[in-house]
Amino acid sequence: MATEDNTIETIALGRPFGLGMLYDCRNDKLIPAMSLWNPEVLENQCVTRKQPFTNYTVRTEKSLHDKAHLLNMGGSLKLSVLGGLIGVSGSAKYVNDRKETKHEERVTLKYSTTVHYKQLTMGHLATEKMIHTDILDQDVATHVVTGIVYGADAFFVFNRALSKNEENTTVSGKLEVLLNKLPKIDISAGVELNMNNDDKQLAESLTCTFYGDFNLEQNPSTFEEAVKLYKMLPSVVGVNGENTVAKTVYLYPLRLLNRPNMKMIRQISQNLIDNCVSLINDLYQLKMQASDIINDGCPTVHQNKEHLKIFINYINQFENDVKKEMMELLPKIRGNGADEIQLRDFLNQVESSPFNRQKLSDWIKLKEREITMESNFIQHCIADPRVDSSLNALDKALSDSQCVHIICLSIHLTNKNDFYLQDLSRYLDDKTFNRREETTQSSWLDEEDVLAEIREKIAIFFDSVQGNVDNRKIKFVITDKHIDKQKNLEGIFLNFYEKGRKKNVEIPSKPGQPIATEIKDDCILLTWKKPQNGNINVRQYKIIYSKENDEKSKSELIAANDSESLLIQNLTPNTTYIFTVQVLTTIGLVIDGDMSDPITIKPPEQNKTKSNKFKQNGIICAGENGYGGQSNQLYRPQGIFIDHHNNILIADSSNNRIVERKCHSNEERVIAGGNGPGKGDDQLFHPTDVLVDKKNNCFIISDLMNRRVIRCFRENEAEPQILISDIDCFGLSIDKNGFIYVSDRAKNEVRRWKKGDERGTIVAGRHRKGTDLNQLNGPGLIFVDEEDSLYVSDTFNHRVMKWTKNAKEGIVVAGGNGEGNSLKQLSSPWGVIVDDLGQIYVADHGNHRVMRWCEGNAEGEVVIGGKGRGKALNQLNHPSGLSFDTEENLYVADYGNDRILKYEQYSH
Repeated sequence: MATEDNTIETIALGRPFGLGMLYDCRNDKLIPAMSLWNPEVLENQCVTRKQPFTNYTVRTEKSLHDKAHLLNMGGSLKLSVLGGLIGVSGSAKYVNDRKETKHEERVTLKYSTTVHYKQLTMGHLATEKMIHTDILDQDVATHVVTGIVYGADAFFVFNRALSKNEENTTVSGKLEVLLNKLPKIDISAGVELNMNNDDKQLAESLTCTFYGDFNLEQNPSTFEEAVKLYKMLPSVVGVNGENTVAKTVYLYPLRLLNRPNMKMIRQISQNLIDNCVSLINDLYQLKMQASDIINDGCPTVHQNKEHLKIFINYINQFENDVKKEMMELLPKIRGNGADEIQLRDFLNQVESSPFNRQKLSDWIKLKEREITMESNFIQHCIADPRVDSSLNALDKALSDSQCVHIICLSIHLTNKNDFYLQDLSRYLDDKTFNRREETTQSSWLDEEDVLAEIREKIAIFFDSVQGNVDNRKIKFVITDKHIDKQKNLEGIFLNFYEKGRKKNVEIPSKPGQPIATEIKDDCILLTWKKPQNGNINVRQYKIIYSKENDEKSKSELIAANDSESLLIQNLTPNTTYIFTVQVLTTIGLVIDGDMSDPITIKPPEQNKTKSNKFKQNGIICAGENGYGGQSNQLYRPQGIFIDHHNNILIADSSNNRIVERKCHSNEERVIAGGNGPGKGDDQLFHPTDVLVDKKNNCFIISDLMNRRVIRCFRENEAEPQILISDIDCFGLSIDKNGFIYVSDRAKNEVRRWKKGDERGTIVAGRHRKGTDLNQLNGPGLIFVDEEDSLYVSDTFNHRVMKWTKNAKEGIVVAGGNGEGNSLKQLSSPWGVIVDDLGQIYVADHGNHRVMRWCEGNAEGEVVIGGKGRGKALNQLNHPSGLSFDTEENLYVADYGNDRILKYEQYSH
């Protein structure tokens, strides 16, 4: 900074300044062994005064700007240091101390003291007293040192490694609090540091790096050593400040010494300085990010890590080029030999080059995504000690004469020549190079088919490892190689080697989870699906089963390779069993399948289920005035819910409202919507379902066309809350824990939402639209029973699916035999509900009836309707929602007739 008399104030940075020394501000260079005055003159014109000051500062360093601020470096000086014009020493070496990983947090404690100030009285050093005036004509300097503040600085840099679950801001906050206590910590001789247990624990986790202007026998490396040194620093300075060094320096312009023809030093604009510092800082941050990705990722991911190492090398080269350019430009600009526009042009050239900050960041983010995804895919595989994923894993296995079979997961996802790295290399060789046509770098991450194939192949590999634990003649290896399009090696491959020779064999995947399609009092019909891959190499199936929690009762049966079911007999009634299906292959491998859900064998008398019977003529309890939007009218009602007071809540879809009908009364009110379609607080747009959350005294609505699920509290119904947004919500249900289930017709899945969830958990579907047991097609209304089993109206598959808790696929409990009107079929089932006996009621929308099914039965029975489409009280017109009241009467939303019907039970 400059003062009123044009004197410049700067900091010494450990350089050996002395009064009367010459200095060149163009390149921030001290001119040694040259002076305008004799030493005797300088000594006689020197004034010394005391300037005592001591301070400490605690800072969390986030960037080079923060570091420069802590060192009191002005803008121009920052560029000289970063550009390599200045060599620092002593405490100023702190400027080169950098974080090496984001997995550490560091906080710096700066101790600073000044002792005295020495100054030349320039009024007495007039030109007539100059002896070496010829120096002024040599243009080797711009200023003379006329004042120096002497003192000493010390930087204690405390590092703390972060665990995966720790956040930088939380740890840095704790460190700052601790370091602010450091000057006050009592440290008596031979006594431990006087701190509480939390502070001690934090202090013990720290390492310390020290930079100072003090001659020490040993630098501190721990918190305790740092405290002891901190307490000693005042004495190390010396009684009279004899151990101090130059800290602040005052420079007087030579042009004011009767040399008016000397040019003034031009200061570079602050904006340009900040941009230069930010560029260097960004390059360092990118190198640190790349290094972290290399160290954090799975060690198997060799190819992308090699790309990152090349990337770091190119950044280092480019950083050196940037500093070299700055070293050339800065002195010229300051000395008026060049305009600062040249520095601006250089920065603009960088921004338009492949080293553009955004391009660098985008590329490294893509590599991080690829490495993270590949690591996540295979981490459970390499966790098994039998899997070798080292660089030469396959060669080692092939050279093992004791090894008969090798299963190799061969990964070819990375191109050997990365287009962007090639651009960086070309630019380093030729600064004028700039790709004219932007090419978006493609990635396997954006290919759904590739991702699906990776999951499939890794699953087969992992199942092979798990099923052959005791087979020491098989080795399992993972290799990561470049893409080789000439050899058609792009993607992921599962290779099989026998006695060192690669065989063209497709390894079978695991069979489907076994389910019981028929249960009797002493036997079950166990059914499974054949492996989706490698079915030709299935030799036979082994069925292993035992009583739940009783491994000693294990039994085994064999089934032929073309089997998909087996009758298992001689089971104990009223006992729960667990079943597993293994694949025995023709190539000597065993592939374990998933365990079944617990299956309970019931005694004959428990297999007879009581059935409720209902009167066939319904009672109109809502919509008695037919179609419309007025009182006691409905327009295409869908989901309904009977609360614990037997009040009826109705999703009056085409009226865009929720209607509540009081029990045993004609009293009816609109409790949500009813003001036309829209997104306002008092509007809905085609709601399809509603339920009551008794625990929280609120009701929840599936607002389909607004793609949201909202909640209205009873005490403030006019101000709804959005629980879930951006979802094609249709059906709702709630379990005993208060978790909400929502069916999504667009994604063909059902998700469970806990309090605070942002995305929910998929509990049914998840495999796109389809007819498999792990797929849905247009899920409609849903129901969750007391055991957290989920029932889904799989509308366009014409079936009802049951998904037990944590199941990977569902089972068909109603329909599933194509669209039709037989007792084995359904037509676009809409609503579903389960009674206390476990019987499943289905609103058979297209057949205008309500069916009842018992799980495991091949056929259902008609309990309501089934007499053709019509308006009579014993007829229905496309029934939708179903619900029971507390007396077990059944309510049906008669969608096509715009009414709600109540069907009373016959008295027993």
